[in-house]
Amino acid sequence: MTRYFNNSMRLFYISSCVAMMLGVCFALAKMDIYKFIFLHIAPAFAYSGFLLTALKSWHNYTKSLFLVKITFYFAILLALFLSFFALNLSYLLLGVFWLSFAIVALFLMIRDGNLANISIAFSLFSFFLVEVLLFLNYDEKFSELFLHLNLILLLIVGFKISLVIANKALKEIKDAVFIPNFIDKNLAIFFIFLYMIAFLYDKSVSGYFAIAVGLVVFAKLRELFYLILLKKAYVFIYFLITLFMAIGYFGLGVCELFLANFRVWMIDFLYLSSVVAMLLFIFNVTSLLHSKEELSFTNSTKFSFLALFLSAILGNFLYLQALLLITSLLICITNLKNIK
Repeated sequence: MTRYFNNSMRLFYISSCVAMMLGVCFALAKMDIYKFIFLHIAPAFAYSGFLLTALKSWHNYTKSLFLVKITFYFAILLALFLSFFALNLSYLLLGVFWLSFAIVALFLMIRDGNLANISIAFSLFSFFLVEVLLFLNYDEKFSELFLHLNLILLLIVGFKISLVIANKALKEIKDAVFIPNFIDKNLAIFFIFLYMIAFLYDKSVSGYFAIAVGLVVFAKLRELFYLILLKKAYVFIYFLITLFMAIGYFGLGVCELFLANFRVWMIDFLYLSSVVAMLLFIFNVTSLLHSKEELSFTNSTKFSFLALFLSAILGNFLYLQALLLITSLLICITNLKNIK
């Protein structure tokens, strides 16, 4: 067990993929528990795998986080188990999990005297707050907030990932450096927060804020719009994920203002094409970097993202969508077995 949790990235990532596959099965069975698995369980595994490794590296922490990792892993498993009998308790347990995660992140930052990643700790704390709201008074709209909180955290993490992958793509050009635009990222996050507030209190204006998010994320694409970058498969896929996030939010805003019947489809599209796609992208990129292998996507990896994007688009064809999503997840799991 020590071997698994000392190098836990693979365990957490594969568990996240398996959780999503379980969610697909429950979705096909028309059991509402799939929403909880997709929005709460799968991301919890994913962020534990990535952030516990990344924060340790970013903040020069050399001691083992074995006890933290094993506690987090079994807390998530217990929350999943409880969700079949007492969903309320699952929200409470996950609330404790996210609060503990935020405290661990903050501890690593304060110990290092570097608060550059404080936004990550705040994001984790916001997860805790919503879990508490769901525990105290379950409401579908509180649950939907988790989609947007995930996208906020993924925008923050994606900013760091883009810095790495773009500079990898530029390594053949002497003295070329990629610096992503933090203003676009911060504006997108700001408008997502405004959207969430409007969604809770005044839905008549929430659509406008969703459109604003989409437009800002569209603007963010220009930093990657160079042939030298886009010819690398990993940059091109990141570009597509960002593009679909922009389309998703813009479409969500249009649906809320004019086409309410299509709103559920757009939420599913946003989740699959942005949240799931970004998680799988992080899994693939960080597993290669962690294994000190060349950052290069195989044909099977490219196909997995094609299948995932098609599953996001084909929301009205449930069984085909499920088949494509499971195919994408299985390919990702196969790739993850190579993490050292």
